[in-house]
Amino acid sequence: MAETEARNSVDRLVELLDDRLKKSEWEILVALAEADGPLTDEELAEATGYTDRTVSKRVDTLEEQVHGGTLIQRDDDGNPYLHSQFAAAVRQHES
Repeated sequence: MAETEARNSVDRLVELLDDRLKKSEWEILVALAEADGPLTDEELAEATGYTDRTVSKRVDTLEEQVHGGTLIQRDDDGNPYLHSQFAAAVRQHES
């Protein structure tokens, strides 16, 4: 039951983010969701077509939007990745 409630909360958050985020922020979020692990700014730039600088700024904004830490995390090198449940919800919403 608690797992279903958590999944529903994450799904609602993804829907809300899709409405509120800038196009570039959403595309970066989708690229992170589709990745198998953390991505560098360069890899995100290549995946989305945005510059490294834009990617860096948008990832910071995304962390602020979702309050970072849990849903958007960083590896030891500072590269962002998504919590697996959050990534699955973004992928499902995008399909």
